[in-house]
Amino acid sequence: MNWSFRTRITLLSITLVLIPTIIVGTLGYWTSSEVIKKETIRSVGIVANTKKENLLFRLSRQTGRAREFLNSIPSTCLLDGKIDQLCAQRLLSFFMKIESVIDADITIPGVLNIRQGPSANTLKEHLPFTNEQLAQFSSRSDIVPTYIIEAHGQTPGSLITLRYGTKLIEEIFKAPAELGTSGETFLADPKGFFLTQPKFPGHKGESHPIDAHPMKACLAKHDSEMLAGDYRPAPVIHAFKYIPEIGGGCVMAHIQQDEAFAPLHTLRKRILFLAAAFALVAISISFLIAHRLSAKFTQPLSKLVERMKAAQAGDLDSPVPIDGPKEIIILGNGLAELATELKKNIEVRDDFVAIVSHDLKNPLTILNLNVSRLEKNIVELGSEATIKAKPQLTAIHRNLERMVEMIGSVLSMTAIRSGNFTLVRERSSVNSLLDELVDSFSLPMTEKKISLKKDVPADEISIMMDSGRIHQVLSNLLGNALKFTPEGGEIVIQLIEKENEIQLGVIDTGPGISSEDLAHVFERFHQVKKSGDFSSGLGLHIAKEIVSAHGGKIWAESELGIGTRFYFTLPSKED
Repeated sequence: MNWSFRTRITLLSITLVLIPTIIVGTLGYWTSSEVIKKETIRSVGIVANTKKENLLFRLSRQTGRAREFLNSIPSTCLLDGKIDQLCAQRLLSFFMKIESVIDADITIPGVLNIRQGPSANTLKEHLPFTNEQLAQFSSRSDIVPTYIIEAHGQTPGSLITLRYGTKLIEEIFKAPAELGTSGETFLADPKGFFLTQPKFPGHKGESHPIDAHPMKACLAKHDSEMLAGDYRPAPVIHAFKYIPEIGGGCVMAHIQQDEAFAPLHTLRKRILFLAAAFALVAISISFLIAHRLSAKFTQPLSKLVERMKAAQAGDLDSPVPIDGPKEIIILGNGLAELATELKKNIEVRDDFVAIVSHDLKNPLTILNLNVSRLEKNIVELGSEATIKAKPQLTAIHRNLERMVEMIGSVLSMTAIRSGNFTLVRERSSVNSLLDELVDSFSLPMTEKKISLKKDVPADEISIMMDSGRIHQVLSNLLGNALKFTPEGGEIVIQLIEKENEIQLGVIDTGPGISSEDLAHVFERFHQVKKSGDFSSGLGLHIAKEIVSAHGGKIWAESELGIGTRFYFTLPSKED
């Protein structure tokens, strides 16, 4: 009798738990599914809008830099009241190199008309730009797909026309993590042809216009999101933005529906499984229920704790385990959104630093050229007043060089932190690299009356390395040694060949580094106390990253009042 009563109570208890669970689970599933669908579709729209903004920002910055360059020519190349043609051509060549320009055409009415590039004579054959237009793209079917920008200068009628390869904007349309493995973003022209590389080649858009409904809607000058087939066709979530600023065309972003809505299928399966599990374990009463509740809370919480620890350590890419009870699912979703937003903010910060640093190079380079020209003119004039001004110009010139060096350090640091830091290794002569460094530092060493010596083997030593990056490491170490070594001091560049590696060293007779500073010299933004130097504090940290990327190690030794010794090793044997 007691057993039957207990059984009835148990069945009643389980029924009272099971029915509300099914009801709440069903309502929760439908509510969650609607929220997930809306947010997923909205996130694809955000991606498309971000790509459009990035493209327009890139084009507007290129146009702005072209306008600044055009306006700088009259003041930079003015000679005897006229613009020096040769100076303008050299300046244009330098600008084309740093901006990756293919063809250029500059017109200043009655003053200057120059062209450079293999097809520069065809630059004026394009259709007229509208007031809001920033660029005009060629067809992707061309051997080298390109786009053209125009910029008007301060002088009435002055115009610069530039042609770039579309590879410069391909990086903008790399699909972000929010679009999963099946996601894609691309740029299409006003007829529906691809302007950037598609993720799934061999379909319409390369040989024929894309006739999918979303493309037609976008080319009709609409911005929206929808569920439809793409150019393959495959069922995807579409988001598209019309771009009048390139004469018409569309930014398209999409992700396949099966991947985007996969969490809904998982959620439904888990709710059904939960209901079935309750029915099957009804006889187990409170023990099994308590055991299952404990497992469902503690295991997901442990995974979330592990994921939070990984995020604190800097890993923002690992997936967040979102399972268990509703409260943990909400917590998991919150953590996933937080990690996504944090990663976006880091990417935006790194992109901002890279873009600003890159944009600073052009005006600084032009300013540096002008200062160099002024120094030359002062020497040629030879008057007492102008000679007195030469030290100030020299100081300006050196500080500009420091600023360019600092910008290079910031760009390198951005590449390191964003994971885009790569090496280009090839077999190179270490002896030749050291000879080049000695030549480049000979003048400042002589001016400061410092003896620069080499302690290297007589035999030629060649290893696999990125010579440009190793040159950067040694330049930083020599620059620091030059900065701290007093007049009459000595700096030695040392090269020692060992069994499987080489060891390079820069040894100076400067004041030395305290043990407190020596423990932190390779940390970011650390500067030796009382150095009195205007620097970013990134040089030694970047040097450490470069050496580590080569598979070597770097360290420092110092004694106050005697000097400092920086050493680093590089593997000399190929893997």
